[in-house]
Amino acid sequence: MTRTRRLPGVDNDVRALFGVAAFRTYAISRVASAIAMSLLQAVILWQVYAISSSTLALGLVGLIGFIAALLSSLIGGAVVDAYDRRVVLLAAQLVPGLGSEGQLLAACSTARVITWADRSRSWMRRRLWAKVEM
Repeated sequence: MTRTRRLPGVDNDVRALFGVAAFRTYAISRVASAIAMSLLQAVILWQVYAISSSTLALGLVGLIGFIAALLSSLIGGAVVDAYDRRVVLLAAQLVPGLGSEGQLLAACSTARVITWADRSRSWMRRRLWAKVEM
């Protein structure tokens, strides 16, 4: 039988942590974030397979994700050790946010271009059909 070593003056009951509202909120947000990331990965892989119907493409997407995570953890550790952690944390939050905003703007501008192209095509169609009906 193994005995856990207790630190003097420290209560080692993990259940007591969930009595603190701030920790409970933090723990729930971490679990929700992990579930969301897993669902996102599943959707990405599903989309890749729907487009390509190739298991090789699925494997390559998984490999690229693994390599990106490995390299970013190695580089991220060195960056956090070399620079102020608050600045690094701010940059780590801003860069993906700005990237998402850029994707949103690109999607909206593409939709606007498609909408204008569809309007001009429908105008051309009406004009052509008017000539055919005469």
